[in-house]
Parts: sequence; C-alpha cells; structure tokens
Amino acid sequence: MLVPMKRLTLIALHGDKDGIMSALQDISAVQIISSKTAESDNSSFEEIFSGFEEGIRRFREVHNSIKDYAKKPGMLTPKREVEKSLLGSQRTIDKAVDASIKIESQIALLSELKAKHSQVLSFANTLKPWLKLQQNIEDIKSTRHTEVFCAFIPDNKISQLSELPVTIVVVDNEAKNTPCIIACHKSDYDDVVVKMHEVGAVEFTFQKDLKGNVIKIYDALLSKANAIELEIEQEKQEFEKMGCESDKLLLAIDALNVEYERQKAKAELLVSNSAFILDGWARSDEVERIQKTISEVTDAFFIDFADPKDDETPPTVVKNNKFNAPFEAITNMFSLPNYRGIDATPLMAPFYLLFFGLMLSDSGYGLVLYILCTLYLKLKKPKGTFAGIVQVIAWGGLVTIVCGFLVGTFFGLSWNKLFFGTAEGPFPLLFDPLKNTISMMLFCCGLGVVQMMFALGLNAYMQVKSGDTQAAIFDSVSWIFLVLGLIGIAAVPNYSAPFMVLALIGGLLILFFAGREKKNIFGRLGSGAGALYGVSGYLGDTVSYSRIFAMGLVTGAMGEVFNLLGSMLAGAGTGVMSIFTTLFAIVVLVVLHGFSLFINTLGSFSHTARLQYVEFFGKFYATGGIAFKPLGYHVKHVDIEQDYTNLHLRTKNEILRFLIKPKKP
Repeated sequence: MLVPMKRLTLIALHGDKDGIMSALQDISAVQIISSKTAESDNSSFEEIFSGFEEGIRRFREVHNSIKDYAKKPGMLTPKREVEKSLLGSQRTIDKAVDASIKIESQIALLSELKAKHSQVLSFANTLKPWLKLQQNIEDIKSTRHTEVFCAFIPDNKISQLSELPVTIVVVDNEAKNTPCIIACHKSDYDDVVVKMHEVGAVEFTFQKDLKGNVIKIYDALLSKANAIELEIEQEKQEFEKMGCESDKLLLAIDALNVEYERQKAKAELLVSNSAFILDGWARSDEVERIQKTISEVTDAFFIDFADPKDDETPPTVVKNNKFNAPFEAITNMFSLPNYRGIDATPLMAPFYLLFFGLMLSDSGYGLVLYILCTLYLKLKKPKGTFAGIVQVIAWGGLVTIVCGFLVGTFFGLSWNKLFFGTAEGPFPLLFDPLKNTISMMLFCCGLGVVQMMFALGLNAYMQVKSGDTQAAIFDSVSWIFLVLGLIGIAAVPNYSAPFMVLALIGGLLILFFAGREKKNIFGRLGSGAGALYGVSGYLGDTVSYSRIFAMGLVTGAMGEVFNLLGSMLAGAGTGVMSIFTTLFAIVVLVVLHGFSLFINTLGSFSHTARLQYVEFFGKFYATGGIAFKPLGYHVKHVDIEQDYTNLHLRTKNEILRFLIKPKKP
C-alpha cells in the first residue's frame, strides 16, 4: 500500500539547529526540501563541503592502496555490524587519520626506495659497456698537449676515422656501439670531434668523482641495488601488514558520509540570526515520532504537518507485509508507483511466484534453489533491493517444488519412476509439457488472460476512484467484455451465444465511446474503429504468456538430456573403470544440472518480470514515483547494529582539523 505523506514545516531557534538535525538524522524520517532560492548564498558551507570531500577522497585513496592486503570476507560473510555511535564518534576519524598517516608514510618510503633502486641500476647500466676497461677511470685524462676522451662509435664506422691523426683504443669490440678511448693532439681536437659526429659517434664522460676499476664499481653498485631491493621487500611486508587498517578507513568513510549528509541538509535550511525554517516530507505514520523526537531536543519550536497540494509531487513510500515486501524490489526495478496511483506489489506477487514456478517447473531445482537462497539470506544477511530479489527467488523455489509435481519432474526425472519405478503413474498432476504441449500452452495463455483481465479491473477501479466512471466503463470494462467474449466464442463454440452478446456489448461500447472526446459522430466512430484494432494487441499479449510453457519445456528437456548423458557414462567399461566412469558421470551430472539451474533460474526471473512489466503493469500501473530519501545513516561498508545515543562530530572547526592532511615534519 502507498503511505500518505505530509508536508512538514518546522520553525525553531538557531541554537537548537544542530541538535534537531542530529535527532532527525537519527530517526531517518524526514526528507529535507530546500527552503532557499536559486540566488541563495551557500559560500559559508563551501569550506565544510570541500573538507568532507577531501577527507573522503583521502581515506578512499589510502584504502585502495591497501585493500589487496586486507582480509577478504567470505562469500557468505555479512558486513561488519557497528554501533551507530561509532559513526558519530570523533575517535573513529582519529583512528582513520592515524592509519592514513602511517600508510602514507610507508607508501612514501617505498616510493623513495624504489626510486633509489632505479637510480642505482640506471647508473650501473651506464658503466656496463666499460667493464672490459683495464685502466682505472682516473687514469683516463688529458695532458698538456694531448686530449683524451671516451666515446661510443658505431662498429662499422671506426675505419672511417683511421685517416684522422688520432689513436683509438677499442674497449669492447663485441658491442654494437663500440666503447672506445680516443687520444689526439689538442690542435686536432675540434676536427676530430666534427668527424666523429658525422659518423654518429657519441661522447661519454664518467662522473668526476668516480675513481678506480670499472668492474669493482659496477659490482659495488649491484650490491647496493640488491641491498635496497632487500629493504624494499622488508618494507613491503610491513606495508602488507597494514591491510588490517582497512576496516578503520571504511568505517571512517561511512562516518564522514553520514556527517556530510547532515551538513548538506543544514545548508538547505532558511536561517536567520535567531531562528531557522525546515521544510520537508514525512510519512503520515511517523508524525508523532517526529514531534516526540524534536520535543526531546527543545520545547521552543513550531511544527505543522499539511496534506500535499494538488500541484505538489510528494515522494512515494510503500508499506507491505512480510510476504509482499521483498517483491518491492521487482516493482522498483520497473518504476516506483506514482504517489497518486496504486502500489502494484501485492497485486503482482502471487502471479510472479506462479509464473516463476511454472517456468522453472522442476521440484529438484526448486528445492536446491530454496536451500541456497535461504542459506545466503541467513549467513550473508544482504540488505535492500538485492535482499528482496534473493527472497523472491527463494519463495519461487518453494513454488517450483509444487509445480514440479504438476508437470512431474525432479532433476529431469519422472516422479513416477522415483516413487513407483515405472513410467506410468499419477504424475504429472497437471500436464506433461513434452507430451501435452497444446494443453500446457493453452493453460499458460489462460493464466495470462486472467492476469490481463485483472489488470483491466484494477484500471477500472482506479478510474472510478478518481471520479471518472465513464473511463472505467468505456476504456476498461468494455475491453474485458470484448476479450472474454471472443475467448469464449473460440473456446466453447457450441455455447457461444452468451459470449457473442458479451463481445458485442464490449465492441459497441468501444466503437461509440472510445473517441467520446470528438465533437461529431463520424469522428467518434473513426476513433472507435481505430481503438477496436487494439484487440490484436490483446491477442499478442495473450500469446506472449506462452513463454511460460516454453521456459518450462526447456527446463524439462535439458534435464532429460543431461540424465541421458549421465546414464551413458555411468558404469561404462568393466572392473575399476566402471567405478571411475560412474564417479565421472556424477560429477558431470552435478555440473550440468548446476548450469541448467543457473541459466533457467535467470531466464525464469527475467521472463516473469517481463510479463509483469509489459502485459500486466502496462494496463493499469501509474509510474513516475519519486523515491523517499530521508536524512539518515546511509552507510555502504558496514551495517548498523542498533541505536545508541548520538555522539556526532562536535564542531565545524574540529571536523575540518581532522580532515586536513597533516604536513610531514
């Protein structure tokens, strides 16, 4: 059912603003509406907002750097439950800041060591071509009359320098760019350099402070690089140990988001020097709770709860019992109901389960599906939309068990063979899709007609409720008469007279009144004739329900084929081989039936939803609802254990002090 909404207006003293906003966030019952105009100045909040954004960004970046080393929760491990007080405690932020400083320092140290390691290796690589140099580096120097220098000369160009007045000593003739020592008279140096550049030679200069044998220097550099690499590995191990800080960072991210949400809500208030005005939406069944919550903070306030005006669009809130509530996830995937429409969830739920069960239609699959989904719900404890979907599939598994009796299958096997050991018996209780295909298909289409007529009846009810009785008769009831009349004529031709009358009444109502907004009779008849063509759409919608039969047929056929394959493998060969083939057949059957369960569950879920969205909702459901988003504790990484006294971050300055990244000394 749709919960009526109230427009809340609260006026209170400026000094009570923080306490009231904290209390409202604690009960998560009021959606704040901005009281400010487009020209309002929010500059006073910009520093706060940027501080929160920076803090959240910082914690998220630090967490991303260590998340690979954090303890991975199991597939069925629920989120960590924390007291609500931790989301408002300054100590939560303090711990995350301390962890961030420690992790960032370790990251900086590792980066410094890696840069140093790279620098040492790069230096060593520059010396590698000169390892065969016999002289010490300091001995390669110019004299008063002679210029001595080093260079790399392409191996096929050395001969071109032979005509110059130079002495070339090849250090390593196996290198492509040959390292050489070149000596010439100082007066010839400029000409030698020009010629060397022409042949592609590149000069090389050892560092000024470098002395000794090149091999020893190179080995020392490698030893230093190895020592740095060992230090890097040790620091990496220390860094990996910091994965345990992940929970602190995630909790702090949620805590900052909670506080950030409240600060943004405060920015929407209309504030003076002494008072403030809060506008918002609240559920009608939360009025007393809201009043009590505010009165516990202060007794100096004015509050008013008014019904929505006709030109206002309140957010949509639905309230259903324990059975129907999970199906809200299915409805919301299509669209929230319009506030002035109808909640289709309880009306759709029985059809959804029935169609799902008939599509999957195997008792064995239904049993496994129910067990797996129930275990997941109990152990993982999911929340929100996904929890609703899993619960719907679990109940769909129960209905599938029953439908398996109706069509007579259990993991692709006949119930008759399982119970009586024969091919004949009381099963299936309804139809065997593989043998009675036409009967099963007509049965499924008949269920579709029932659902569509129910949808038209709902549409008529909504039209009468809104005061448009003519629309209920001419646009809804007329189609019920026409469609049921045509079906009756086709189904029982020997007793078609009453159905012909019913179809005639429906057809005439549509012909003369579908275009009742037209001013002349010819316009009305033209519109009515065009509307009558819509009967083909109902025929297409009816045939669309044959997908229920098709999906059930596929499930049964796949199960039978897999069982046939397993029976061919089991016991093949003789002696020990027959044991191995039997075990292999069991593994193959488990894998194949697991695949069949997955793919057919997915198909049943999506095709059943499609029938609700197109053939059912399309005939009466008013979409376009706006989600109700009250100020509250909207967390992502943890679950809230229970309510405790609020311990919110204390002041704006204190918040910002802990969000600003401290500078390193």
